[in-house]
Parts: sequence; structure tokens; C-alpha cells
Amino acid sequence: MRNTIKNIIVIIAVYLTAISCRVLYYNIPDISDYKIFPYRIIKNSPDSIFYFTKSDNLTSLGEIVYTSYEPLLPDAVTLNDYVEESKTAALIIIRNDTIIYEKYEKKYQESSIFNVFSVTKGFITTLVGIAIDEGFIKSVDQSITEFIPEFSGA
Repeated sequence: MRNTIKNIIVIIAVYLTAISCRVLYYNIPDISDYKIFPYRIIKNSPDSIFYFTKSDNLTSLGEIVYTSYEPLLPDAVTLNDYVEESKTAALIIIRNDTIIYEKYEKKYQESSIFNVFSVTKGFITTLVGIAIDEGFIKSVDQSITEFIPEFSGA
């Protein structure tokens, strides 16, 4: 039994060291980190997928002139310019259930895999707000152990 626990601890230590070395080696987060870090695909039912409709004027929003932050992107005068000059890989603007703007950097497209970094936090926050509004969650102060008792540690 002791050897089993010792082996498990060694395996965990080696795994954490490998992950740490990978982080130190690659250093700066990158949009293609999914290629170098472990990940898992979550499959869903085709019946539960929601497809957004696309606006007939999908590209017209990109022609709109906006005020840019001059020192950062002095030549960006339209939304399309901003996406290109800021090296944004993808920008999608959705209103209600309709995609009203969609633009990708040259090497990316709708089916590309992206590491979305902090976008996830905003998405999860929105989902929690909807769940509270619809009564599935009482408040942000509600303990997660009410939903997943295994997290209670008891």
C-alpha cells in the first residue's frame, strides 16, 4: 500500500513538473496553446446545438468609421481596419440571435480552433446571470457543493 501511494505521488510530481517545464519553455500564452497543452473535446448532442442566423449585411458593419486610440492604432479608421491592425484573429458581434459582424485574420476561418483566454470568464458570467434570472441558481453566493456534492470533501 505504501509503495502504491509513493508511486502515485511520484507520478503526480512528474506530471506537474512536465506541465511546469512546458509553461516555462513556451513562456508566453499563444492562440495555438491547444496544440501544446492537454485538452479534451466535449461532445454534445446535435439536437442541442444552437445556430445563429447571419445578417444579410454581415460586412457592412466593418465599413463603419470609429474613433481609434490614436497612439496604439493610428491608421485604423473602420472596424475592419481595427481587426486587421490589432492582429485580432477573429471578431464576431452578435445581437440577440443574429451574427451582425464576423471577420477573421487571413489564416483563420469559422472552423478554426482558438484559445479564447479570458473570453471564457465573460461567457461563464453571462451564463450564471441567465441561470439566476431563470431561477436555476439562487445567487452568486450559493455554494457549488449544492450542485456538485462531491466537491464538499465530506
